[in-house]
Amino acid sequence: MKTEASFKIDFIGIGAAKSGTTWLADNLRNHPQIFIPEKKELIYFNKTMPHKPDIQNYRYEKPVDWYHSFFEKATPGQIKGEFSPHYFTSPEAVNKIHQYHPDIKLIAILRNPVERAFSSYLYSIQIGEMKAASFKDAVNKHPGIISQGFYHEHLEKYFDRFHRKNIKILLFETVKTDPEALFKNVLDFLNADAYFPDSLHKRSNKTKTNKNQPLNYFITSSRNFIHKHNLHFVKPLLRYSGISPLAEYIRDHVNVVSNTGRQRLDGDSIRMLRDCYLKDIEKLEKLIDRDLTHWKAG
Repeated sequence: MKTEASFKIDFIGIGAAKSGTTWLADNLRNHPQIFIPEKKELIYFNKTMPHKPDIQNYRYEKPVDWYHSFFEKATPGQIKGEFSPHYFTSPEAVNKIHQYHPDIKLIAILRNPVERAFSSYLYSIQIGEMKAASFKDAVNKHPGIISQGFYHEHLEKYFDRFHRKNIKILLFETVKTDPEALFKNVLDFLNADAYFPDSLHKRSNKTKTNKNQPLNYFITSSRNFIHKHNLHFVKPLLRYSGISPLAEYIRDHVNVVSNTGRQRLDGDSIRMLRDCYLKDIEKLEKLIDRDLTHWKAG
């Protein structure tokens, strides 16, 4: 049934990264009327790997039956969806999602781009996407940290292809100030009954300081090497042998501490980012019809 040509999923969370998408996905997954695969970020519609434009995404050429296989456990009548924040910045994803299902519902959570850039920087170090460096050095070497925050530039492509009524734009600050209202807003958008799981007030995917940075960098570099050289047959061997799960457990749970009260973005960097994003924010306000004065102030 799940591989029939008529089968389509109902919604996709397209981003933005480090803006509460994991929190929303975790809570929607706990709703009895909604099915979201346990596997995070299917990244089916991206042509290249996130932040690695020189590495082809092997999933992109997979048949749609492969994509639908992640939804085989959904029960009849459940609302089916997935969250892959890296769709947000991918022009290929916009086109392929539209080709797949032009009437699909899309969800985007937007966070103050200054805060999002710094969170992305910390997270990239945590998971080994980059070696530890100052924020200024990191953004010079990895401009994607900043470019992901040009929300108008990225969202405009989706608004050009999809009906506005099928795009739900949320603000990250509401996750913190009124999670029930935001969650109810999403449920109404998906035509699901009101249901508020106990996990609603728990944070997901919180950025932490990880003291296993050499291991993190090795894991990520190895994964990129496998993708770049199309050695995907190695991944099941590493998984079933226990090597990958052990390394990832050490990365995520051993010698890891919260960033709360620790690293802060310096004033010069805040001003630089604020100036960098100002014009995009002003365009975004018109696109989504929201007052974002609080973002322009910092």
